[in-house]
Amino acid sequence: MRGTHNQYWSCECPACQCSADLGGEKDFEELTEDQDEITPGWEEFETTFSPAGFFCEQSSLQLVGTGELLAAGMNDEIVEVQEREINDEPDYRND
Repeated sequence: MRGTHNQYWSCECPACQCSADLGGEKDFEELTEDQDEITPGWEEFETTFSPAGFFCEQSSLQLVGTGELLAAGMNDEIVEVQEREINDEPDYRND
C-alpha cells in the first residue's frame, strides 16, 4: 500500500491491536487564523487529509476506500498544522 497516498500515519489495527499504516489523500490547505502569533517571516497552515487506505502487516487486514474505512471507524479527517517560511520573492522565469 505504501507509495499510493499523499501521507501516511501509524495507527492501531482494529483486528490485532498492532501498529499499522493509514494512508490519506490531501483535501485542502489553508492558513490558520492566528497568523499574528507566528514568528515574522513565517506562516502557519493546516492541511486536511481524508483517510483512503489501511494496511496491517501483522493481521493482513486491508481496507480500501471510504466505505470500508467507515465500517471500521477510520473515516475521521486528519488535520496537520505546520509552519513554513514565507517566500516573498516572485518566480523568476527565463522564458
